[in-house]
Amino acid sequence: MPADALTSIHHGVDAGAPGRTPRRIDQEGAVFGRVIKGFDRHDAAEALVGSVVFGIPMVIEGGTLEAGVFLSSHPLYFFGTLAFGMAMVVGLLYVAEIQDVRVVDPVLGVIPRRPVGLITIAGLTAFGTMTAWGRVDWTEPWVALCQTAVCFVGMAIGGALGDILPGS
Repeated sequence: MPADALTSIHHGVDAGAPGRTPRRIDQEGAVFGRVIKGFDRHDAAEALVGSVVFGIPMVIEGGTLEAGVFLSSHPLYFFGTLAFGMAMVVGLLYVAEIQDVRVVDPVLGVIPRRPVGLITIAGLTAFGTMTAWGRVDWTEPWVALCQTAVCFVGMAIGGALGDILPGS
């Protein structure tokens, strides 16, 4: 290109001459790094999907029933299993910092809604699937509850991951 052409381009840009101007392209942010607040029906649906994805193998696996029978004869381990499941949910949400999860409008001013929702969804899903698929016999309620608790732990972890990974 001749020097005169370069000079005219340079002067045209400096003078604000009309021409091609860059346009801003809005793109949705990445999945990771968003701030997650509240707990709505979309979060509940994501938690349900995560619970089912992680829970179906737990429901159909015989080891879940065996572990539940073991827990039924060791009540401290049963309560430890439940505490472990709940601690994993809280840990995934707030400690692991996979996402920036904020507490908004806690229940009774203290209890965060998100873990309560996730634990409730996982518990109901475990109860429902284990019962509907005939995996537990409620004529022995303590054993059935212990077997459902084993399934609950997997579903709670899956529900927490299902909720926070999409980043909503």
